[in-house]
Amino acid sequence: MFERNALTRRRSIVFAGAVCAAGFTRVFPARSAEDGAEQKAAIAEIEKLGGRIERDETVKEKDKPIVAITLSTTQAGDDALDRLKAFDHLKKLSLNSTKITNAGLERLKAIPTLEKLYLVDVKIDDAGLDHLKELKHLRVLSLVGTGTTDAGLDKLKSLGELSELYLYGTKVTDEGVKKLKEAAPKLKIDR
Repeated sequence: MFERNALTRRRSIVFAGAVCAAGFTRVFPARSAEDGAEQKAAIAEIEKLGGRIERDETVKEKDKPIVAITLSTTQAGDDALDRLKAFDHLKKLSLNSTKITNAGLERLKAIPTLEKLYLVDVKIDDAGLDHLKELKHLRVLSLVGTGTTDAGLDKLKSLGELSELYLYGTKVTDEGVKKLKEAAPKLKIDR
């Protein structure tokens, strides 16, 4: 009888462990070797450009996910953005003073986890802002020194999570800001 109870307990423990492991892989899906190689190549390219990565230090796993990438003041162009899809947990992206264009912003659709995007002094205008509507978790957006106008502000109305918007040195007017504030009253706009 004792052996039977011990066997039942062991089976329960093994089953519980399997259930926990299955749940864990849903939260943190295992990366395939191909994904790992793609991410290593992307990191190497970012570092070669002079960019920096930041990992989530709160995670206890050995391979801490990359949550922030800074390519600011590098020679990064639109092609550099193709590599960013290798990072499933990317939340912050700084592209200040890079060679990113309107066309390059379309590649950001591959990063639905993005919460903060900095595009200071980047040669983009209203046409590029069309590509940001897919970023449903975007909370902070800096368009300082870009060619953004009131028409571009209209394109940002669909970003329901947006809470901070920086517009210094743009072509937006008081009227455009007023209309955006009416559509998103909780949005903090600095200009």
